[in-house]
Amino acid sequence: MSDRIVFYSHNGFGLGHVRRNFLIARALREAVPGADIILVTGSPFPQDPALEEGMDYVRLPAFLRDGTNHWSPKQLRGFAFDDLTSLRADTIHSVIRRFRPSLLVADHLPAGVGGELLPALECLRESGGRAVAGFRDILDTADRVRQTWHENRTVFVLREYYAKTLVYGSPEVFDFRQYDLPADLQTTLVYCGYLVRPAVPSEAVEEARAQLRVGRVRGVLACAGGGIDGLEVIKAAVTAGPQLEYCLRARLVAVTGPVMSSTDWRELRTIAHRRRIDVRQRIDAFPAHVAASDLLIGMCGYNTACEALSYGIPFLSVPRAEPSTEQLIRARAFSKLGLLTCLEPDRLAGETLVEAAMATLAEAPRGQVQFPMDGIARARDILRDML
Repeated sequence: MSDRIVFYSHNGFGLGHVRRNFLIARALREAVPGADIILVTGSPFPQDPALEEGMDYVRLPAFLRDGTNHWSPKQLRGFAFDDLTSLRADTIHSVIRRFRPSLLVADHLPAGVGGELLPALECLRESGGRAVAGFRDILDTADRVRQTWHENRTVFVLREYYAKTLVYGSPEVFDFRQYDLPADLQTTLVYCGYLVRPAVPSEAVEEARAQLRVGRVRGVLACAGGGIDGLEVIKAAVTAGPQLEYCLRARLVAVTGPVMSSTDWRELRTIAHRRRIDVRQRIDAFPAHVAASDLLIGMCGYNTACEALSYGIPFLSVPRAEPSTEQLIRARAFSKLGLLTCLEPDRLAGETLVEAAMATLAEAPRGQVQFPMDGIARARDILRDML
């Protein structure tokens, strides 16, 4: 029987969890050609265009995180929380029971939303499989994480069911042990480094650069990740678009992300039309456009930050401060290392955005990355060795 692996990502807010899992799953599939991989996710937009051979998705009805640790059905509004959790738990359990994986990799929530992973973890253990927990570099403030972990019994679940804990980051940026991981679990903790993006072919970068600049000196890309909470950043960029283009001698392209609400999208379209700024929900060959841009304006989600670092692009970050402060902590840490410009969210306005954009370009090139960026390869090797 071929090696079988399941990747779980709850995705109750953006697209980061499923994106991380996909990158690692694809690398693992290349390293173990005969493997079969299922990605179980609540994301409505599995991002990548074509699944590799041997990979497939199981789509869960979606939850939406309304606060730091409060969940509600995203689409099935008449469905109770407990009922939707049970439905998702039954689906995940069925995948584990029928697919019989030797390995389960869970991103961010070791127990799943409302404990939905626990029946599957029991089934996995009974069949001789093992589980690995994966976390991004920063979750939130230490106090909030401790409280959330207490409510979710995360430490118990990690100790009871998980063989390893992978952190897709580096202690040089943020020490994950601040979250009071007990000593016995620290022995299973592995810092993999950040998930550097695969290189983009030079032809694709040149094509994207021509599309971005269209006769201008520079191309500026403003993006908001999945877009569910990116309205203010993109709105500020689009509102200040004509001034940005004039001062930077650039063309601005704004990408909202596929999860932005229809109300927010219509508002941005109206503003962009008045200012003759190109705004889109999605963009083909997005990594190539990031690599081709002369300046990236965005928040500071894990994936956006990794893309900027991967391609060495000057990055003006306006991190969100709520419902978690993870982006703000990351932006400040990277700013201290000279890797980006952090515009504090309470200073976001058209004029300050233009000033910060000009300063970011004037200060380039940025500092050199002094921490590991080979997280995909490191995670791939660890998981391959566990099969």
